[in-house]
Amino acid sequence: MIPGKKKEWRGMYPGNYAGNVWQTFNIDLERSPGRLTLADKMRRVSSALGVVTKFVRTNATGTDQWFALTGGDILRNGNSIVSSGTWVTDDTTGTFNDPKDAVVHEFANGEERLLCTRATNIATLNSSGTANAWDDDWWTAVKTQAALTDNIPHPIARLQRLVAVGDKVSDVPVIHTIDKDDVISRSRLTFPANFTVRCIYTSSDRFWIGLQNDRDGRARIIEWDGFAQSYNNEYDLSGAFPLSGFIVNNVPYFITETGIIFRFNGGAFEKEQDFGLRADGISLVHSGTTLPITQYGTLVDNDIVYINIAAPTIETFNATAMPSGSRRMRAGIWVFNTRTRNLYHNMGLGEHASEGTDVNYGSFMGSAGAIAKYNAGDQLVASGSPYVGGATWQASQTNGIYIQSPNANQASNAGRNRGYFITPYIPVEDIEALWEALWVKFRRFVNSNNRIVVKWRVTEPLFNASAQDQAGNALELMNAPATWATTTTFTCKVPTGVSVGDEVEILTGDNAGCSFAISALSGTPDNSTSLTVTIAEAAPTSSTDTFLCRFDNWKTETAIDSTTIGNKKVPFTAPGHGEFIQFKIELRGFGVEIDELIPLIKEKTKTHQG
Repeated sequence: MIPGKKKEWRGMYPGNYAGNVWQTFNIDLERSPGRLTLADKMRRVSSALGVVTKFVRTNATGTDQWFALTGGDILRNGNSIVSSGTWVTDDTTGTFNDPKDAVVHEFANGEERLLCTRATNIATLNSSGTANAWDDDWWTAVKTQAALTDNIPHPIARLQRLVAVGDKVSDVPVIHTIDKDDVISRSRLTFPANFTVRCIYTSSDRFWIGLQNDRDGRARIIEWDGFAQSYNNEYDLSGAFPLSGFIVNNVPYFITETGIIFRFNGGAFEKEQDFGLRADGISLVHSGTTLPITQYGTLVDNDIVYINIAAPTIETFNATAMPSGSRRMRAGIWVFNTRTRNLYHNMGLGEHASEGTDVNYGSFMGSAGAIAKYNAGDQLVASGSPYVGGATWQASQTNGIYIQSPNANQASNAGRNRGYFITPYIPVEDIEALWEALWVKFRRFVNSNNRIVVKWRVTEPLFNASAQDQAGNALELMNAPATWATTTTFTCKVPTGVSVGDEVEILTGDNAGCSFAISALSGTPDNSTSLTVTIAEAAPTSSTDTFLCRFDNWKTETAIDSTTIGNKKVPFTAPGHGEFIQFKIELRGFGVEIDELIPLIKEKTKTHQG
């Protein structure tokens, strides 16, 4: 029985057998304790304004509102609630277009003052000499300091009334400080030359400074109380990039490109959770400058941490390579529960720009940005750049700001969503068993269009033995570009080994997040011949875009669609022999919730000799 007698859904964990959840997409384990539920979806409220790297709230203009930093602009929404207002390019006097990081520090003219690091300078919004406007060269002109070093991060953070700024001076990584009276201590801390200051976070009485190792060695975390002449302690992490970090109950955590979440135990950083990338032989960083998690791509809400992540694929940073990547990881917002250690995909970012418009349910992203929330009851706000299809699947991305749209909202189909979860391998004590059915216990449907689709397999996942990347390495995943022809057909160079009855999952562009059973193939798949693939049901969106898809050996049974029952036995149309079974359960609609799953084995008939 899944999740077991204690009714505690657990996942994801490395390996094939741990926990109750092996993979998720648009699933929530926190909303209804004891049940697995279909998650809210994210709706785009702005586009073409850039990917936001940090959200910050301040009244430094005289108006209490939220600002958003992108790689090439500053935005504002004119509202004290991050999920409200209209995001526009900041037109405050003196604005500029190269923000790096920002923090509220002290007051001026009766309002807060905002410090913003730039490529080579530090600006202020609302200073004693420039009320409610930007002073774009405050660091060099007002404080007469040497310019910051260009082409590196300049993270900034405040501990009580002391601000720390990351920089390099003559190729030496340093921390400058600014105190409550704007007294500056240049190069207050210095570090070995093979590091770059990547990120800074603060607990109640400590700075936690993440140093990226520029020589492919181990990343380093610096602990400093802000007063000692030198930093208090240093700790090495597995991996070179401290991509992001967060503080929960005064305890620091960091995520490196290895896909491991590290937790400080009082004397060292130890592994707390794992995205499971090592099993796929990949990391969160391949090449290029775009990182899959930004410094502020995490958000703490009590025990829950939301992580906005662009899931790694080879083509994310190398568009000419054959698409591959992680089997268990999808782009979007993940949840890490620091109490239960649950780690799973929660909400995808796609092309929904209006309530009830089902373009897709979450796509792979070229880059992921910051994430924010004001109060505990507010909606999440996040930024990213999903792939939206075109002449080639990765031809176009639409960057934007997204807000959480409650799945419970049925008005005009506003919250309608699709998601799924995959169980770990469920073994049997015998060498082999005959699996015949699955009992599904669920919350009675609240909408007649709700569906639960049961899929299963008793053999290992499909892998693409003949496809190779540019380096000649074999690619395991059955990924391939394809082009929509109708709502029930598309053309594709289908990988060798795919058969009628297998599943195709759409990863990017129109209909991303949907999975379909294959009902017909126009020829024999060989990785090179373009075939017409017919799916067993119509896709939600009519399209002619090219997209990225993934083939796998899931067998689909008749969907559960009754609104009058809360449990149902789903018999397998072709019972399968195997030493394990794995289920993929797809949830569609509104408020779909799963209580438990009970796989059934056909009882053996014993022969007695007289």
